[in-house]
Amino acid sequence: MQVFTNIIVLTAIYALICCGYVLVYRVSRVLNLAHG
Repeated sequence: MQVFTNIIVLTAIYALICCGYVLVYRVSRVLNLAHG
């Protein structure tokens, strides 16, 4: 059960990071790798 919870949390964190990259790219049309 702990492994499943860790996978869900890690996936959610990756999804939020990806949403940030997509938002910055769609607004500025520049891939900003200094995100965070």
